[in-house]
Amino acid sequence: MYYFGDYCALALVAILSLFYFPDRRFLTRTSKLFAMCLVFIAANALLDLLTGCHQHWIGSPIWVGYLVNSAYFLCNLLTTSCIAQYLALKILEHVYGEHCIRQMRILLSIIFWPFVVIVLLNLWNGWLFYFDQQGYYRRGPLNAVGYAAVLMQMACVTVCYLRNRKYVDRSLSHALLQTFPVGVLCIVLQRMYVDIMLNSFLLSLVALVLFLNFQGPRPGVHSLTKLNDRIRFFKSVKVQIATGKPFQVLLIQVRHFSEINRRFGYLAADEILYQFAFSLERQFPQASAFHMNGTEFTLILPSATEISSQANARILLDFLDGGIFCLHQQVHLSYNVVDYLSSSQDHKAGELYEKMAYALRLARRQDLPYLRYTQNIGSQMLRRQYLADRLQTIDQEHGYEVWLQPVFCCKNQRFCSAESLIRLREPDGQLISPEEFIPLAEETGQIFQLTWFVVEQVCRLLQDPRMDSLSAVSINVPAQQMMATGFLDNLNRIADGCGIYRNRICLEFTERSIPGDFSTAKEIMEQIAGAGYRFYLDDFGTGYSNFNLLLQLPFFGIKLDKSVTTSDSGRADMALIGELTHLFHRRNLQVIAEGVETETQAQALLAEGVDRLQGYFYARPMPPEKALEFYGKQ
Repeated sequence: MYYFGDYCALALVAILSLFYFPDRRFLTRTSKLFAMCLVFIAANALLDLLTGCHQHWIGSPIWVGYLVNSAYFLCNLLTTSCIAQYLALKILEHVYGEHCIRQMRILLSIIFWPFVVIVLLNLWNGWLFYFDQQGYYRRGPLNAVGYAAVLMQMACVTVCYLRNRKYVDRSLSHALLQTFPVGVLCIVLQRMYVDIMLNSFLLSLVALVLFLNFQGPRPGVHSLTKLNDRIRFFKSVKVQIATGKPFQVLLIQVRHFSEINRRFGYLAADEILYQFAFSLERQFPQASAFHMNGTEFTLILPSATEISSQANARILLDFLDGGIFCLHQQVHLSYNVVDYLSSSQDHKAGELYEKMAYALRLARRQDLPYLRYTQNIGSQMLRRQYLADRLQTIDQEHGYEVWLQPVFCCKNQRFCSAESLIRLREPDGQLISPEEFIPLAEETGQIFQLTWFVVEQVCRLLQDPRMDSLSAVSINVPAQQMMATGFLDNLNRIADGCGIYRNRICLEFTERSIPGDFSTAKEIMEQIAGAGYRFYLDDFGTGYSNFNLLLQLPFFGIKLDKSVTTSDSGRADMALIGELTHLFHRRNLQVIAEGVETETQAQALLAEGVDRLQGYFYARPMPPEKALEFYGKQ
């Protein structure tokens, strides 16, 4: 029973070591210090056991007793010094004041080294302990000086905390409130029950508190920022909804954080993210702050009104615009904020977050730093969900059609080709704008299925004898899909199955969609062109164009964007179009002008030598039946 505490301490240290040491890389001072704490606690318990063995070992020399007990006293204070240093480092972890750390080390040294001197002098004067003539251990008049030293260490840590408490997060404050009572309890119990050695056991309890707060995973708490995580967010929202009172949720997305990583490095970027979360929590002490994932944070402000929610949003935006002080400088972060004021219609936490996530996508797409959720945004979200459901099944029965827009051939003075365009009808027959459902298809990945639907419908149209005068139909294909394995095999299967000459199918895509791996893209395009298909470069002139890159790829034609062909600059732009046309002709490339809407524009483009013209002046996009009739008459 006398050494029960030591056995428990060794067992607890062994358990903590099993969780702490495997796959542990000691990259920080605090990690190393915690490891040292575990080692010293184990050594403390073993030395205490050795002192007991000496008492019961008949004939053991007195000098062995002095040596072992002196080592126990020193190890005991060394352990508490290590714990105090660990707590000080955690307090000063985000202060960036090495002088504060040095001052703490000096204070702890001032406490430790005089005690070392007392232990050494004890070998002659017996101030701490001595052995009587029968060889039994006796306590000296200054036996309690070790506890006084521990209290002084606790006082140093307390002063360090009070001086820097504005930098200390809540988790550390809670840890100190848990650790100090255990330390005081250690001293009180040991003085009350002198026959039971509890020092090592209670020190192991302190290590357990530190491990649970700092070293081990904490359920519901983000490991980096120490804020509550998304699991606790949903639980908190459920509680707020259950109260029936309105509350405000602010969703903050820190943007372009990859630039912060490149500029400061990943470790410094983590510190910036921590400081941001810490400052955010202190800015709104009345709110609950959450780290959802990555660089996304939320604030829940209970009992909010329309007026108070606007004031809260203004405070948040001012805080974000001011930046955070970190790494000895003011760091400014770009952001998107979504402001949501709950209503009686909110019944589920997941639905509330879904609304905010949709509003966040709108804010990013429109580059809005701040967006307040409104009923109009809610209607847009419902519309998006409706279209997403429509995209699950892409066929004619669900309203999908492939229209054709004829392209006029200047040389033959007839419509020799066309561009295929996807259309979608509502159940009542009304058309849905492609600008509404195409971006959603690209976002959800359904654009690939849409492309194959267009390919199949185009090949079926080209089977009709009335389309014999049509030399080719162009199809918009995402470059990413074209580069995928099996694309050419699937394209061959559809075209050959319909009995269509492959050169009647033209694949067009924009320069922006060309993959970064240019050599691979070129190799795949050459394989497809070698199989008989043709390529158009779409929307030429909408951005920077790398002529050297373009001329290396096997394009059949270049489509000038309507922003180029409809420019108001007059002759200067037409002269530029003429120069581009001449350049492309020298490379045996066809030039197609898009967006031709007036006769004047058409005549000017004809004068510059453009090969084909496409636009409302010549023909609008038309459904399949009308397209068959149109080309049949031709």
